[in-house]
Amino acid sequence: MFHWSRPPDVLGENVRGREENHLINAVHVEGLTKEFGKFRVVDNVAFEIKKGEIFGFLGPNGAGKSTTIKMLCGVLQPTRGKGHILDWDITKDAYVIRHNIGYMSQKLGLYNDLTVAENLDFAGTMVGLSGKRLVERREELLRQFDIAEFRRQVAGLLPTGFRQRLALACALIHDPPILFLDEPTSGVDPQTRRKFWDMLYGLSERGVTMMVTTHYMDEAEYCNMLGFITGGKLAAIGTPTGIKRNLGDRYLWEVWADSTEEAHKALSALPGVTAVSQHGLALRVVSRQDLNPEGDGLTRYLESFGINVQGVDTVAPTLEDVFTDLAMEQGRRLP
Repeated sequence: MFHWSRPPDVLGENVRGREENHLINAVHVEGLTKEFGKFRVVDNVAFEIKKGEIFGFLGPNGAGKSTTIKMLCGVLQPTRGKGHILDWDITKDAYVIRHNIGYMSQKLGLYNDLTVAENLDFAGTMVGLSGKRLVERREELLRQFDIAEFRRQVAGLLPTGFRQRLALACALIHDPPILFLDEPTSGVDPQTRRKFWDMLYGLSERGVTMMVTTHYMDEAEYCNMLGFITGGKLAAIGTPTGIKRNLGDRYLWEVWADSTEEAHKALSALPGVTAVSQHGLALRVVSRQDLNPEGDGLTRYLESFGINVQGVDTVAPTLEDVFTDLAMEQGRRLP
């Protein structure tokens, strides 16, 4: 069981002053661009995150997710564009931002040869905490995350779920108003992921703003808002329900065939099809036009290739369907 009492106030005067401004948006990004030589990794990205919101930032590997987060965290300078964390400018106030946000990566960032308590002490020292203030925060977090019994255990020997809790506690040691979580649940089991998201909900209820990258579509459903980036461009932004309506002008079917591989090739080559993906034994087919008039169009098409069709059903879109379609659409636009 997790305890979500408000921790002692360890924010500096500047941070408290900014929180008292009651800003609607904790993060504001406009025209954010990052280039490495001639290669544009992030291309004219714009979005806002409201205070206390959980914003899911999704996209394929190499899409620009981590680069965007590094710019927001003050680690990378943008080539062009604007960005604000609360009312700090990411191009001018990088040092202040780095010391007043929380960050957790998929590698967790723990020191395996230090104990749980020592990891928390080190994390606090790195953001300027010391003495009684550091001890109070450490003890509060040990209780909140139910890891007090492991305080003398070296982090490298903890089970994955407890290492994950410790990493989140380290990111929260200075009670930051904003958390950046870069694939924090990568490689953990579904039950541990669910417990981790329960902790994030608790933080959100306390007003902590979070930006989370993930490849898990079930986690994307937990977010208040989602942004999908592909090829450095923001292809979609909205609530999970709203983004699924992105396929409102498309048709979606599940197709069962004896030869899934051959059916995949044939359907991918069919004019009008924007995406084909495998879901269990079925193929999901997305199209901009009705390819299945009178309920047998896809069956007749596949049978013309000698592929035996077991069934074709119309289905509702999932987030994975939408993002697969958006990624493939972006791929078709690239030169």
